[in-house]
Amino acid sequence: MPSPVGHTLAGCCVAAAAARGAGGARSGAFIAAILVAANLPDVDFLGILLRPLGIALAHQGPTHSIAFAAAGALPLALAVRGGVRPLRAWGWLFAAGAAHLLLDYVSFDDSPPIGLPLLWPLSGAYLHAPVTLFPGTDRDHPLSAANALQLLVELAWTLPALGLLLRGRLPALARRDGR
Repeated sequence: MPSPVGHTLAGCCVAAAAARGAGGARSGAFIAAILVAANLPDVDFLGILLRPLGIALAHQGPTHSIAFAAAGALPLALAVRGGVRPLRAWGWLFAAGAAHLLLDYVSFDDSPPIGLPLLWPLSGAYLHAPVTLFPGTDRDHPLSAANALQLLVELAWTLPALGLLLRGRLPALARRDGR
């Protein structure tokens, strides 16, 4: 699965796309909400903290579903301020959550159950892409060569996309901010 860096960069791509749209959503609060939504499916990692209490939550469980991405975007959309209508905000926030799922879907996965419960609660089936674009992280060894490779692959996939989305925008944003 991609690292938080990869998921955050995917969120940056969604934020850049939102800013390019009609009536571009550029408020800091909205961008922050997009970055939260892009990482929200990994909230299940908090289950590790609950294990001493006898509560076991597995990573890649229901938080890695389309339903959770949609539901998780709702409170963020209602909370965000800055001139973005709630329905429009919800769409972009859902897109950020869906980007997380897409990155996980096309990542190497050797931890059972393999894949993601994308259609939960309608189906308990775990789905995984037939193509692997990300080598996966080694969560037991954070400073490993495998994780360095994962980070390079994440950068190789997300930075060109982000560059294309921001192309021609940075000078305009700098002028707008008075720089």
